[in-house]
Amino acid sequence: MRFAPIVGALTFALVCLSACSKPPTWKEYSYPTWGFSISFKGVPTTQDNPAARGAPHSFQAMTQNDDMTAIALAADNSANKKPDAEAMTEVANNMASGVNGSLKGMHDITLGAVPGKEFYVSVDRQPTQRIRVFIANKRLYQVVAVSSKGVEDPDTLAFLNGFKITP
Repeated sequence: MRFAPIVGALTFALVCLSACSKPPTWKEYSYPTWGFSISFKGVPTTQDNPAARGAPHSFQAMTQNDDMTAIALAADNSANKKPDAEAMTEVANNMASGVNGSLKGMHDITLGAVPGKEFYVSVDRQPTQRIRVFIANKRLYQVVAVSSKGVEDPDTLAFLNGFKITP
């Protein structure tokens, strides 16, 4: 039974290591084809959606854990003929109505020199969504954070503030 102390020591070391493991850290991911980068806590899943049935070609990167869903979406906006402010307001209204939610707190923001909109979508019995929308380089960008800890959760703000439009 010489192995019993070794197995016990290894088990103790593994328990200590797992208890001491660090939570995921923020890492920036770049999507040059779509002209943006974004910081995620964890490795995002991605999905490229070809244009179909009137919907434009789009790309989405997303992470989801127990506390938060974080989504960055870019869509081809070259066919849009509306002024950017009107198009962003329409996106906000469509996002709220698409989930039978209420649009709240829409206000103008900027990302460097790029104007945008920030707003909240409230849905019964679900965490409120905090969303930012931008139009630049013939693309529409949507950055969405939904946290069980609320719209002022530091991770929500870190995710939204980690979005950058790249050349």
